[in-house]
Amino acid sequence: MDNDIFRSAIYLDPRIKVILSTDERVKAKAYLVNLWQAVHQMRLDRNSNNNSFPHGHAESFIGPLDKFESAMRERENFMVSPAFTIENKRIDHLLENFEGHPRINSTENLLEWWYNARTDMPELFILAEIVHGVPVTQVSVERCFSSLKFVLSAYRNNLTPSILEDILLIRCNEKFEK
Repeated sequence: MDNDIFRSAIYLDPRIKVILSTDERVKAKAYLVNLWQAVHQMRLDRNSNNNSFPHGHAESFIGPLDKFESAMRERENFMVSPAFTIENKRIDHLLENFEGHPRINSTENLLEWWYNARTDMPELFILAEIVHGVPVTQVSVERCFSSLKFVLSAYRNNLTPSILEDILLIRCNEKFEK
């Protein structure tokens, strides 16, 4: 098993996680910690973007304070890095605790199990949503890309990206076709 996402998906599957070797569990945890860092960074970026002023009003209001504001943001970004260390230790601890979680029946629905466990393990729930949402094979993705050539042709090359995305969303998800 040489796929980090696949290994991590098995690690976060309480039905079959016992099949991983010690080395594979270590690799899965390392991948999940890195994934959590990326999720955490995206949240921080989103929060900093939401807290900033709209560009049209900010220039007239903050004009002379631009240097001060940029220095404060730089300092804030510098101070965020120790938070990553704390977050890494926390997520690592949560993953260790999950490793000791008892195995569940193999017939139980994994997505329902994680949905019910989301209040007890919200961070792991987020990671489980990500790793279990990734297709295991690339066949479905390749099928979507090949359907693109039927949608976007020489005669239909003026579709906006938004419309093209909507068409592909419907074509690649059979549940929307009826």
